[in-house]
Amino acid sequence: MKRKFTTLVASLFLGLVTVSGAEQLKTKDMTIEIKNGNVTGLIANNTGKNYIAPNQSSPILKVRLFKDDPYSVKDYDPSGMSWIKKGELFTLNYDNIGVKVKIGVTAKTTHVNFEVLDIEPKDKVESIIWGPYNITINRTVGETVGVAYNKDFAIGIQALNYKTLGGSFGPRKKIDTIRVSRGVDKNYYEGISETACVREGMRFWGDTAWRTNYGAKLQAFCRDRTKPIQFSPGWRSDVMNDGGLIGSKIAIFGCPGDRLAILKTISNIELSERLPHPVLTDGKWNKVSPYTQSIFLANSCNADNIDAYLEWAKGTPVKVIYYDTPGPFSDYGEFKHFIMGDSNYKKMVEKIKAAGYGVGTLSLSNMLNANSPYVKNGDHRLKAIGHCTLSSAIDALTTEIPIKDPTPEIFKFKGKTNVARVDHELIQYSGITQSAPYKLTGCKRGAFNSHAASHNADTKVYKTPSSPLRGNAELNAEIARNIAAYHTKYDVLIAAHDGIEFLDPEGHGDYSYERFFTIWWNALPKSYQGHTIMAASNAGHFMWHYIGRYEWGDEGGSFDLRSGNKKYRNMNQCFYYRNLLPTFLGQITITDTTTLDEAEWFFALSAGFDAGYRVKVRNPEKLLNMPKNKKIRDAMSAWENARQAKAFPKELIPFLQNTDAEFHIEQIDNNHWQLYPRPDLNDRTKLGKPIVLPVNGKLPENVVKRFAPPKRKTYKVSATKEQPGHPASDIVDGLINLESYWAASPYPQSVTIDLGELQEVHGVHLWPFFSSGRYFQYTVEVSNDGKNWKQIVDMSKNKKTPTNKGDRFVLKKTVKCRFIKVNMLYHNQNKGVYLVEVKWF
Repeated sequence: MKRKFTTLVASLFLGLVTVSGAEQLKTKDMTIEIKNGNVTGLIANNTGKNYIAPNQSSPILKVRLFKDDPYSVKDYDPSGMSWIKKGELFTLNYDNIGVKVKIGVTAKTTHVNFEVLDIEPKDKVESIIWGPYNITINRTVGETVGVAYNKDFAIGIQALNYKTLGGSFGPRKKIDTIRVSRGVDKNYYEGISETACVREGMRFWGDTAWRTNYGAKLQAFCRDRTKPIQFSPGWRSDVMNDGGLIGSKIAIFGCPGDRLAILKTISNIELSERLPHPVLTDGKWNKVSPYTQSIFLANSCNADNIDAYLEWAKGTPVKVIYYDTPGPFSDYGEFKHFIMGDSNYKKMVEKIKAAGYGVGTLSLSNMLNANSPYVKNGDHRLKAIGHCTLSSAIDALTTEIPIKDPTPEIFKFKGKTNVARVDHELIQYSGITQSAPYKLTGCKRGAFNSHAASHNADTKVYKTPSSPLRGNAELNAEIARNIAAYHTKYDVLIAAHDGIEFLDPEGHGDYSYERFFTIWWNALPKSYQGHTIMAASNAGHFMWHYIGRYEWGDEGGSFDLRSGNKKYRNMNQCFYYRNLLPTFLGQITITDTTTLDEAEWFFALSAGFDAGYRVKVRNPEKLLNMPKNKKIRDAMSAWENARQAKAFPKELIPFLQNTDAEFHIEQIDNNHWQLYPRPDLNDRTKLGKPIVLPVNGKLPENVVKRFAPPKRKTYKVSATKEQPGHPASDIVDGLINLESYWAASPYPQSVTIDLGELQEVHGVHLWPFFSSGRYFQYTVEVSNDGKNWKQIVDMSKNKKTPTNKGDRFVLKKTVKCRFIKVNMLYHNQNKGVYLVEVKWF
């Protein structure tokens, strides 16, 4: 009966109708109207409202040509269209450039497919652009998933294969890497408080759907990658034998604006189009399964200490024991051998499973290390970005390698490690002579455990990217299959793919990421695909189908739980919401110094965002003997049990999401909890009057107020300059991490804090940007009136690299002041100045 009903619905809604010269393709919820090669209507069937933006062109498909300037962008709209077979096949005509594109179309219950079937002439068109389809909806825009929605309706675009990339792209000479941008967030988030939202400097991943002043635009593209792209002398993109533009395919859909309705629609598209659709062991799709938001223990464990980790996890809500960075492998690339030895790794995995936990692990995509057989054997598939030849024969002991014209842009580039490959030997070199006869100098023969050998004159010498070494597209495909074999062998439940940017040397950016995951996924047995939770270091449109959750967010460089990456964690929750992904809070590190109130601060955020997280435990043997750590584990269980029971009243959710609020929880029985506020942030051992969860009815206003966080004192901060997304106010936001800082350029620049009144200052504590061997020179001044200044710190000749501990200065003599000014004078790495935080005492 169910199948008959589905067929009936399809027959009622699907098909092609001609209205006023336009053709209409009907799905269950939306009608797509096309005319003269343009989308002229995206019409909600229940209301008749057309969401196509007026006065905006929405071509079905644009094209770019090989003949045009590779450093600029020139797109051609269709001049018209003609049906070959009504409702199934039409041709887009580009009369002004002599191009025709044959498009197949299929109307289904939930969506309409468009697919490029042929192009005439094929060798003329370099790329195609689906859309952009301009619409009037932008209440919430999911830039990665490709959906714009409001409370009434949602419209989305889905790429139906990995070579069709979501979003827009630049000139041919530019790699199509996912566009990560910052801007002011104007999205609406139901269930996320305004306090928790990060509006300024929000990070956006891609632009498959993108906000505009009239609404939003939906877009995707495909490039002909069967021909190499020459980025610079010697460096070409790898050739991809994927059929080029033929077969590029998208789906356009419309449905009610409810989030569950959107997810259900995308789920149906995945099933209908045979896209990745992970259904976990609980029988639910990974986008809606509670297991996706579970808690897991992430450590570099081994067969000797795994018992302590398992004992620590006992009685907690931990579901998976996860081998964290840098991963367990001793041979990145083949992914067959382990740091602790094969038999010990197997023993550890068996112990984890026997204790009832899932196994998780992190792998660094296509990174290769010195122990990889691919490296030791000098595999010909190691990525080369240019080559020259030997000008004369060399033996295995030669330390200055004679070469012909070295293509200066390639071989004269000096990185941390310069590597060349000759036949199957890898050679490290420190430099190159500046004039003929050219030689690679300071050579280490047989580098990376390869074999030093003799080589004949005119043998090719390949420049190889290093730190780390990487493969070309052919080798990367093999590596993806190797990872799949490892995941299958050890029944890995959580597969975290880090470092996918290491695929960039292929020259295809986002395309390479999507291809890598598709090869990995297709290499998994069908039975195993059904219960994998995948995470990754980047967010891509087609990758969305694989991803169970992103695990971004830890304590940051400060290693302080409360101040580290607070803004970043909240920013991520907003990204997950608008892109229809499960929420995930990131990481909490528990050590012997972690206090109960610190841990509960984190657990409360998890409850507020309804988000899972990962736990890193340092020295579990020691922690097991500490009474305070038992309290932390008990609190973890109590908070998670209450979260899973949906016990927290909606009136308190904004406070649970507020990083300035503090709570304590105690479990009464399996169904009830006592929740206390911590009203005094100077003494967090003090507890306020509790309430019992769950609450029957609405909480009275006077009770709600008891749980509100104390108001944080704010200070007026001004600067001579600010970079977008990094305002001066970031230096007094309490966050000591590399996501929140004041930035300005060029130096010198200054930033001034108004304390509001005269205060006694005994010293100052500053955190210049602490990363990558950089250093800053600066001075600190104080003033009573903002006009007359007195210098209290002189770091104008500093050459020390700042750390996450910052620079702390105790004054010899206390000063009274109202203003504190930091003059950033110099930065050794670029013209910008970057200051993370300023405190005074």
